[in-house]
Amino acid sequence: MADCNCTVDTIEAFCGGVNAPGLDRSLSITCEDQIAAIPAADADTHVISDDITYRPSAVGPPAVAAGKFFTWGFAKDGGSWVSERDDNGLWNTEVKIFIQKLEATKTYVLNGMSGDNLIAIVPDRNGNARLVGSKTNGASVKVKETTETRNGYEVSIMWQSAHAPYFYTGAITT
Repeated sequence: MADCNCTVDTIEAFCGGVNAPGLDRSLSITCEDQIAAIPAADADTHVISDDITYRPSAVGPPAVAAGKFFTWGFAKDGGSWVSERDDNGLWNTEVKIFIQKLEATKTYVLNGMSGDNLIAIVPDRNGNARLVGSKTNGASVKVKETTETRNGYEVSIMWQSAHAPYFYTGAITT
C-alpha cells in the first residue's frame, strides 16, 4: 500500500491586521525562453525564496539579450485572482486584469502573445507574489479588446498545474 501524505495542520485564527482584497496595479510577465531555471520551493513550504535564474546574454550571431521580466500596469479596478482545484486534482488558475486605452502598440504586443509559454509573477494587495507558469508548463493569455463601458483590453492569464501557484519572495529582474 502506498504511503499517504497528510498535510492537515493548524491554520491559526486570523487575529487582526490587514487583509486587502484584489491585486496590485502591476505584474511581471515573461516567456519561458527568458528563464534558465526556477528554483524548487523551500522544504515543507509553498514558497520559492531563491531567485529565478535568467538566460544569459550572448554576443551571437545571433545576439541574445539577457532574460528578464516585463512589467504590465493595469487598472485599479477589475483585477482578480482565482485558483481552484478541479475534480481531477489539477489546479486551474485565472488572473484577470484590465489594461486601459486601446492603442496600436498595446494591440501589437498583445496580438503577438500566442501559445502557452508565459510565466507571470502576480502580486496581491497584501504583499504576496504568486508565480503563475513554469519552465515546462507555461501559462497562456486570452485578450479581448473592448470599448463597451471601458476602453481597453480585458486580459486573462490562465494556467493549469498539479499544484497551486507558489508564493515567490525572490528578486525580479525587469
